[in-house]
Formats: sequence, C-alpha cells, structure tokens
Amino acid sequence: MDLKIELEKYQKKIDEETGSILFFKKDFKGIPDKVINGDGWTIELKDESIVMIDIYKPKILIESILNSFDGSSIKN
Repeated sequence: MDLKIELEKYQKKIDEETGSILFFKKDFKGIPDKVINGDGWTIELKDESIVMIDIYKPKILIESILNSFDGSSIKN
C-alpha cells in the first residue's frame, strides 16, 4: 500500500503548552478503519488514507527517530 499525503487537505493544531501536534483531514467524519500507535504518536487510517496524525509526545518521537540513525548516516 502506498500512502500519499496531500497537505492542503489537512489542518494542523499545536498545543503550545505540551508541544503536541495534531494533523487531521478537514473533511473526515466517522470512525477510522485502523489505528497505529507508536511511542508518543498515533496514526489513524480510513480507506487506506491517513485521516489523523497525533504526535502527543514529540520529544519521545524525535529522540526515537534520532536514535534510529547511526552517526555515519547523518550528513550536514
């Protein structure tokens, strides 16, 4: 399955107090078909499209991404 995201179809909300970021499809109504949870984030899918991305612990997510790279693969 190839997922494509057209950013203009999504709204973004940021909680300045917690740093949480929520991206959601503007016209989505209903219940998602699938929910994928990770450490600090959730993605909801409906009809093979992403309808919501919730990054509720951005620090944990960023640390996880950075730790997945070894120093030799990061180029400045």
